[in-house]
Formats: sequence, C-alpha cells, structure tokens
Amino acid sequence: MVEPLDIGLPASDADARAAQVGAKGCGFALGIRASILSRIGLALSAFGPVSARAEDWVSPVAPTVNLGNYFANWFARVDQTQAEQPHWKAPLTTTTPLLTELVRFDQYWENLPGGERLQTFDSDKGLELMPAERIQLILALPPYEELRGPNANASGFGDWPFLLMKYRILSANEQNGNYVLTAFLQESAPIGAKRFSTNAYAIIPTIAGGIGWGNFDVQTTLSESFPTTRVSGVGDSTIWNLALQAHFGEFLWPEVEMNYTYFPNRPHAGKTQIAITPNLIIGSIPINQRLGFTLVWAIK
Repeated sequence: MVEPLDIGLPASDADARAAQVGAKGCGFALGIRASILSRIGLALSAFGPVSARAEDWVSPVAPTVNLGNYFANWFARVDQTQAEQPHWKAPLTTTTPLLTELVRFDQYWENLPGGERLQTFDSDKGLELMPAERIQLILALPPYEELRGPNANASGFGDWPFLLMKYRILSANEQNGNYVLTAFLQESAPIGAKRFSTNAYAIIPTIAGGIGWGNFDVQTTLSESFPTTRVSGVGDSTIWNLALQAHFGEFLWPEVEMNYTYFPNRPHAGKTQIAITPNLIIGSIPINQRLGFTLVWAIK
C-alpha cells in the first residue's frame, strides 16, 4: 500500500519564507514550485513497485464445503455428540434436554367430561435430527384429532408445531457429572380445523435441564408460549414440566411426569392446570445396527 505523500511545506519553513517574501518574492515562488515538482516526482516513482507487485497478486480462493464428507460423517458426529451427554430416555410429555435422533409417533386416547372421547394421532412429534454438534431439529407433523361424544362430533388437524430447535449449552455423561442444560425455540402455525385451532401463530422459548444419580434422573423444562397474532384472544401461558425417571435392568424405565400450566393474562387469566402422568418406557430394543424400537405406555 502506498502511503499518501504530504506535498505541502512544513509550518516552520513557511513562516521563515513568509518573512522574506518582499525581498525574495520571485525566488520564493520558484523555490516552492521546484519543491512541489520534486515531491510529485517522488510520489509517481513510488507507484512503480506497486504496479509490479499487482501483476503477481492472486485473488483468494473461497472455501468449499464438501457435502459428501458432511453426510459420510453424519453418524460419527451423532455418536460423538451423544457420548458427551447422559444416556437417559426421552420422557413421554416432557421434551428431553438431551439431543436425540429418531422418528417418533405418539398416540393418545382421552376421556373428557360429559362422556366425550378425544383421540390424537401423532401428537406434535415427527423426525428428530442432529445436523451439527450441540444442535438438534425436530420436524414435526400436525396432529390429527377426533372428538366423539353425545354433544360433539368433530375431526381434523390441529395446529402445526412445525419446527423445534435445540442448542445444548453444556453436558456431561455419567462418568463426568451426569447432567445437561439445553435451550429450545419452537414455532407453531394455526393450520388446524376450527374446533382444534387457536387461530394464532406462536413462538415458545424454553430452558431445559436434567441431572442424574446412578439409576435415577430428573428432567425438567420451563417455557413461555407467546402468541404473535390474536394476542388478546389467546393470551400467554407459562408451562413447567417435570419428569422423575428410574432405570431397571436393560430396557425398563418407569417414570412419573407432572405438567403445570399457568395462564397469566387475557381469557384464562389466573387459572392453572396440572396433570400427573405415570408411565413405563420399554427400550430401546435393538433391531439392526443403529435401528431400535421403544414403546411407552402411560395413564394421565
């Protein structure tokens, strides 16, 4: 890089010459012109080396991403990421703070007041992937619901929690502390049938954590649901989930879950809802290499 050249006179020289301008006016002007021309010549000569170096300059090559290696190393990356966290099971209703890679389908049968019965097919679950270290995506399908009873006959899709993103903040496996802390962010779209939809988009930030002692562990989440449309008609909700889990033998994981919801404002302001769910997780039963099967049975 060429530094700019100062072709003006130093202040001290200018002051000295100005004192003599009456006697040496013509000589002073010629001297300044000679000085300026000499400095311009120096400035122009400085471009010679720069021009020569420019001919040898090579533009930088943009880094390339090898997608072949990315997918070829997928399972190795998953194994390494999961080796750095506890090896508990994902609870039924509490979203686990662990990073998992699986396909999940949940089926619910609920008996409601008034003799009504609600069936929910694939309750907010779907494909769970780990595209990078410490990151998991859940690509869920919209649940399909059927409501039957003396005064009800409706069916259709519910609202779609289309994406949940996890970032694991810190973790340690059973040999190094047995704990995990993860942040979630989920988005939901109101595509459901009239009977099953809130008619509002929502974002749900969550902090989740867990800690284990031997064959016992606790997993918990705390989240806030913020509607981004129809705010006055839907309102916020604060949700706390807690799962107490034990491990017996190779495949048995009995647990008890508590789900607490508080409505701080708008149509249900001040109301709360609590559910207790004992359940039994059986698995993961190996089928072939990386493929396994897990079954959960629960009463809410």
